Amino acid sequence: MPAWVTRKGAIRAREGELGIVLGSMGARSYIVRGKGNPESFCSSAHGAGRRMSRTAAEKQFTAVDLVEVVHTLKQLVCIKG
Repeated sequence: MPAWVTRKGAIRAREGELGIVLGSMGARSYIVRGKGNPESFCSSAHGAGRRMSRTAAEKQFTAVDLVEVVHTLKQLVCIKG
């Protein structure tokens, strides 16, 4: 039977696939390469979710098994129009 995966709060992270994890205003963003972990349904979270705080999520989970950071982007300026 086919399954549908909804990635609310996550990005697709198939093996070798490039993605972007966006930081909030003033925070760094990351270009990442997926590792294709089947236990995460080939996904990588880009936030902590709502059941626990970001601090608690960072202590409990690691993104090391899900993606490889290829490049770090730092915001230089924010222009509002």
